[in-house]
Amino acid sequence: MGEASKEPEEWYAGKVEIDEQFKSMFRLPNELCKGHPKQAADAKERAYCWVEVSDERVARFYHGENWIPVNRTNHAFLPDKYFSALGAIERHGYSRHILMWQPKGYNIAKRRAAAKASSDRLKDSKEKIKEVEKSGAVHLEEVSNSGGYGLTPGSDPVQVDWDGTPVETSTDDE
Repeated sequence: MGEASKEPEEWYAGKVEIDEQFKSMFRLPNELCKGHPKQAADAKERAYCWVEVSDERVARFYHGENWIPVNRTNHAFLPDKYFSALGAIERHGYSRHILMWQPKGYNIAKRRAAAKASSDRLKDSKEKIKEVEKSGAVHLEEVSNSGGYGLTPGSDPVQVDWDGTPVETSTDDE
């Protein structure tokens, strides 16, 4: 009991040594890691993502975005040690996550389609702004600092069009 009140010397050593490097809980198994020497041939043709286990998220990823949970059947090339009793690859931290996959070609095509849709919306918005700009109805104002001033507190605010070209403004006293 006398030694129980003693504080360990390590508390005052001034440095802490860690034997093992930090590993993210979301790191893929070596057999699935891109470029890893142990990567399985089947894994090269698949894209993976971790999904938090909640009814909404799993349903959205499975039904809405066509991700499939990694299990012993569709990933028979993986050792059994990776799979939980539920048959999925799980990670437990703040919340539970399971690993899901898609064919890589489908995943790439889906991302390209989303990027194209985004650029099409941007192009459409720019065209609409140009049409409205021709009528002289819309100008955007850019404020370079707080307070709505121009380059100095005494100057008028800087006004530019949607593409950054300066707008000449007329003053009321002319």
